[in-house]
Amino acid sequence: MPNFFSDNTDLLFQFDRLDLQEVVEILENKYTFAKQYDSAPKNYQEAEENYRGALELLGDLSANFIAPRAMAVDHEGAHHQNGKVSYAKGTREALDQLAQAGLMGVILPHFLQPFIL
Repeated sequence: MPNFFSDNTDLLFQFDRLDLQEVVEILENKYTFAKQYDSAPKNYQEAEENYRGALELLGDLSANFIAPRAMAVDHEGAHHQNGKVSYAKGTREALDQLAQAGLMGVILPHFLQPFIL
């Protein structure tokens, strides 16, 4: 099955050469969040594995669920009825899939992640 992350050698090349140790240490508060939250990495290597895993999951969903529905979503478009705007069916389905995969709150701080639907 295709994967828009792991099948893209340019993205892999860039990801493998990123040096984000200083940034991640700041973001993770010197990895002290790991004492409170199971989702928090204990070190840079674990953080990098978490990021790669999230990108691989997103790449899989994008290639195998979202992209095949893109033309239908574009054709249907959003709907406006009685002063309310709603997404196309495929957009709603994609958002549901992203939420089920746990990707909707991936950029939120650890203490807010339990509140993500």
